[in-house]
Formats: sequence, structure tokens, C-alpha cells
Amino acid sequence: MSAFLGHIHYWLYRKIQLLVERENLILEKTSKVVDDLAEELHSISVDTYGEPINPSIPLENIIDHGNI
Repeated sequence: MSAFLGHIHYWLYRKIQLLVERENLILEKTSKVVDDLAEELHSISVDTYGEPINPSIPLENIIDHGNI
């Protein structure tokens, strides 16, 4: 990650973390209301788009430094 673009990567990664946290909150709240349907829709989403990132993993641990 270049010094010029480094801060942009952190900014975008934080936005991704917030979206994953929001998705988890929505799943939690809708599971209480529609139960199995929420889990089914989440499963379809994961099958279609892949597993979301773990928002607790720091960006430094995800970056492939050999590819820079």
C-alpha cells in the first residue's frame, strides 16, 4: 500500500466494516420478527456474494504485502 493511497484504503476498509456490522444488526433484528425467513435470505446472500469479512480483523492483517 503506497503512502499516497494508504489513508484511502483505511477509510474504505472502515466503511466496509460498518456495512458488515450493519448487516449483522439487521439480521439479528429481523430474525426476531420473521425468524427462518431472515436466515434463509442471509444464506442466499452468502451463497450469491460470498462470506462477509470479519470486521474485527485489522486491515494490516488482510493486505498481501508481497503484491505491493
